Amino acid sequence: LAIIVRFTIAPESIDRFLALVSDNARLSKQLEPGCQRFDVLRPDIGAPVVVLYELYRQAAAFADQLTRPHYLELDAATRPVAIAGWTRVSPPACSQKSCRARAFITVPNMPM
Repeated sequence: LAIIVRFTIAPESIDRFLALVSDNARLSKQLEPGCQRFDVLRPDIGAPVVVLYELYRQAAAFADQLTRPHYLELDAATRPVAIAGWTRVSPPACSQKSCRARAFITVPNMPM
């Protein structure tokens, strides 16, 4: 299961966001057996945009991530500074309803 998430971050919060999400990526790879890859990308250093590329063995591994303490802490800490974004899931192995209900990208005013 591949997940691609794109965030636009409040410019004054980009450094803090990057530190938090990078730590989450490290913990996901270290603590989650189903997490095969978790990259934090900055496509344009001048823009407050961050892209996450996550790869999981199966949809259940992604669902497991959404219950982990490091994810829940990250979600609470970054939700206020993520001002826009989108996600793509391939293949669509989890229902849109279940993924949206707890997914990292569920911040206010964020189209999916």
